[in-house]
Amino acid sequence: MYLLKNAFRNVMRSKGRNILIGLIIFIIAISLCIGLSIRQAAENARENTLEGLSITAEITVDRNAMMENSMANQNGEGEPPLL
Repeated sequence: MYLLKNAFRNVMRSKGRNILIGLIIFIIAISLCIGLSIRQAAENARENTLEGLSITAEITVDRNAMMENSMANQNGEGEPPLL
């Protein structure tokens, strides 16, 4: 019981300091909540964007153009083949 009385007296003795500490803890807690909500919103936006993207590609070889190029090169005409 003595411990609780002494702790209560100590809190009441320095009200200004305790209010200031409480205010600082409150500001830190609010900042932490805001930071976590921004991080979660960014993660959700990233996931939604990646889900919305549908990247499709098709790589084909134009055999007719290749044959025409090789025929022209054999005849000494046209551009040299690209390496």
